[in-house]
Amino acid sequence: MKRFLDFLPHLAACMAVALVVITILNGFNPLMAWLTSRTSRIFLFLFSTVVLASSITAIVRNSRR
Repeated sequence: MKRFLDFLPHLAACMAVALVVITILNGFNPLMAWLTSRTSRIFLFLFSTVVLASSITAIVRNSRR
């Protein structure tokens, strides 16, 4: 479990980079509708979940110190 919790910030960073790339691609070709497709909505939901879990983990760890 500790390894998974240590991995969450790295996963959030990778997903943030992917989101930036999707946003740039959407700017170059808005007809592809990168940010309105079902896949991107799922990705945004997963990204939000990972960031929330990572934040909660960091808050709990910091409150124990």
